[in-house]
Amino acid sequence: MKKNISKAAVNSTQKDKTGRKPKNESLFNKTLVRTLGIIVAIVGVFMYIQTSSYEFTLDDYSAIKENRLTKQGISAIGTIFKTSYRYGYTIQGDELYRPIPKSIYAALWSFSPDNPTPGHWLNIFVYALTGFLLFITLVKYLDQLYIPFFTAVLFMVHPIHTEVAASIKSLDEMLGLFFFIVSLYCIHKYLNENNLIMIITACISYMLALMSKESSITFVAIVPLTIFFFTKAPLSKNISVTILMTAVALLFLLIRYSVLKDSNAGPPAVADNCLMAASDIATKKASAIYIFGIYLKVLLLPHPLVFDTSVNQIPLVGAGDWKFLLSLVIYAGLVTYIIFNFKKKDIVSYGLMFFLIAASLSSNIFMTIGTHYGERLMYAPSLGICLALVAVLSKFINSNSSNESGFSSVTDILKSRPLLTGIFVLIILAYSAKTLDRKST
Repeated sequence: MKKNISKAAVNSTQKDKTGRKPKNESLFNKTLVRTLGIIVAIVGVFMYIQTSSYEFTLDDYSAIKENRLTKQGISAIGTIFKTSYRYGYTIQGDELYRPIPKSIYAALWSFSPDNPTPGHWLNIFVYALTGFLLFITLVKYLDQLYIPFFTAVLFMVHPIHTEVAASIKSLDEMLGLFFFIVSLYCIHKYLNENNLIMIITACISYMLALMSKESSITFVAIVPLTIFFFTKAPLSKNISVTILMTAVALLFLLIRYSVLKDSNAGPPAVADNCLMAASDIATKKASAIYIFGIYLKVLLLPHPLVFDTSVNQIPLVGAGDWKFLLSLVIYAGLVTYIIFNFKKKDIVSYGLMFFLIAASLSSNIFMTIGTHYGERLMYAPSLGICLALVAVLSKFINSNSSNESGFSSVTDILKSRPLLTGIFVLIILAYSAKTLDRKST
């Protein structure tokens, strides 16, 4: 064996009895990891810096510009935490509870009334910070650089995010995922260092995610999967962390119920969700599965994209319609793949499960929500598809990569798997072109 083994490579072999690396030791060059994270963040800023000059758009009016409560500024924050999301707007009686983003909107209004620019800059900052932290967190869990880097970059340039990043109101989507990533990061620190402050911070961050977007409740199922797939934590530790996160979710539900218990919200209108026009349950569920198939299609091939669809733009389908059957077969195939590869702790399986779990509430399959289709709803779920796509291509192209612990520069990473890197660059350029074109129209 050569005597000039790098220090990082030596550290990677020195593990404690639990199989984890010793505290404060890192497998990779910390400067390189930070540099890659900054590159991801810069990509996010570049993709959306143009939106800093945008006006209020879409739901910005109901949440901010035309919301009487939001326009009261900081003084309204106490009331915001005790009322529904759209309270203060013409439409009342909604079942949404998102006090964190609405409080931020109110604070921004106090700082600069009727000015969308600070809100757009905040979106850009949160988006870039999400990319940075996403990469850092993936590196910690996967113990790799290549897959986390291209997953994070692909996530940053994905065209399906344009509506989220360009709309101030969609800060709720971004904060939901951001705070969950913070939570995952802290959970990893807790598992490796047994630092109680980290698990407390993880719980607080998850509560902030829930108070930013209710669909974050699905993330509670992703926590034990992440620990199982990517750590050597014993089952008892996994269960204890999952119980804590579940307790946070239940506490949120209790708070939400106490605030919204007198809400007069009824079922969604047909104009908002065309599934309400279905004549029977079979048609309703078949149509929901078909629409869920459309989501998967635009996540992989993001064209054409629309910010909203009206009644009849997506026609209802029956249980014998080929569109439903095709979606059903595809998803059955994905689930079959997951089942057969679950015990292998396959990254592709994890990415697919992340997508299915994160998108479950938005799919209309298990419960009917306020819209039948909205690409913004795929913001967090798209992370799972990005990870699965990068991982599956990594399996078959230049699969015998060099030891990543020896990487000392960005060039080392890109050159380690030249053919695969070339393919990812082409995908990233295509997605970027679509994103830049879409946000300019």
